[in-house]
Amino acid sequence: MSEVTARKKLLLISPYFPPMTDIGGKRAINLVQELPKLGWEVIVLASSAFGKKEDLSLLDAVPANTIVHRGFRSRLRNVLVFIDRLLKSEKKPKKKSTTESAKTDSTKSKKKYNSLTPYDQFLWDVPAAVSAGKKLIKQYRPDVILVNADPWSGLLAGHRLSKWSGIPWVADFRDPWSIFDEKMSGRPIWTQRQIRKNEYRFFSSASAIILNTKNASDRYQKTYEGRVIPEKFSAIRNAYNLNLLTGTEIAEDTNRNNQFKLCYFGSFRRFVSPDIMLKGFRQFLDQESTSYKDISLTIYDKKTNSIEAQIEELDLGAYIHFHDPVSPTATLSVLRSYSLLLLVVSPYYKLMIPAKLYDYLAAQKPILTLSDNAEVNQIISKTKAGKFVPYEDISGFAKALHFFFSKRQEGLLKNSEISHQFGSEHQALLFDQILRKLT
Repeated sequence: MSEVTARKKLLLISPYFPPMTDIGGKRAINLVQELPKLGWEVIVLASSAFGKKEDLSLLDAVPANTIVHRGFRSRLRNVLVFIDRLLKSEKKPKKKSTTESAKTDSTKSKKKYNSLTPYDQFLWDVPAAVSAGKKLIKQYRPDVILVNADPWSGLLAGHRLSKWSGIPWVADFRDPWSIFDEKMSGRPIWTQRQIRKNEYRFFSSASAIILNTKNASDRYQKTYEGRVIPEKFSAIRNAYNLNLLTGTEIAEDTNRNNQFKLCYFGSFRRFVSPDIMLKGFRQFLDQESTSYKDISLTIYDKKTNSIEAQIEELDLGAYIHFHDPVSPTATLSVLRSYSLLLLVVSPYYKLMIPAKLYDYLAAQKPILTLSDNAEVNQIISKTKAGKFVPYEDISGFAKALHFFFSKRQEGLLKNSEISHQFGSEHQALLFDQILRKLT
């Protein structure tokens, strides 16, 4: 590697960063681990957790020589955190019936997305982030600025820093913003207009725009046709990270005398419902002469009242168990302990790919997917990692479960091969190609 190549510098603006457990932080971890191997020095401008979930073990995933500045946090943030904690401590929970609580579950999630601001809670911190960014630019003189979004407030900081310094910047969208139709429909008209206005401003000033899926990249190119140069858009998917995912050795699950264990790893929320999966599971059980001692489904999420009501209605209580979410470092070990991994891709997520799919691929266990997302289905087919079934096809899901169960009974349930093109090393190569064009 030449001396010139080794000295390329990147200012990575990523409010989500270890020890935060937010999924957006994983993309940042991949970059600080892999880009230095390709000749980049990465300087990180991040936030601190301010009461969000933390996993201190994630700090071990950040290379020791990485420069991390926690300047994406204003002094006002301390006041806001204090007020938030005070309000929470004064709340007295009331006991509710299962039916009432089930209704509340869905109502809360709807209110969450009916946001009045075009941005997010980090908007308060943008002035502090810009100030901190200017100091980092003066000190380290980066060649490129890369914003890991969302949170969308990071885009505002990157835009302002690029305008101030003249350094090219890259908008890396993990999820679509204005073209996520379902989320946009839950926002006031004024907020929708502001989002589109700000998004266009960022797209115009950014030197490159990265989307998380090809579907999203294609949709954005069509949306901004004639206004934003199409060559600015590209797609770099999420990726598994074997440096982060520590776990047991992979083993075939072909012992018919052991329990056939199914796993759904992740949460159900607005836009992502367990309904079809649970109904298909019930239909599968009705067609099999088996008991809860032979088959189980573990969901790695907190049990909400609405899901509990569905499980009770379908008489699945003996078969389904809930487990608290685990540390990202334990993900691989957990996934490899199951016979079959289940994935639900909501029709609302037609422009996105659930991040858990990449961890599933790293686990090399068979995957059964409920999906109408062509990009997801293509990955499943290309990697030969399992089967996909149309999202609303309950009987098809039940038949697919029967297929995997029968294969296991015959001792023929095999693991898939690891596909390196969905790993963090390949992801970093794609980033490197885009970043170097700007230096």
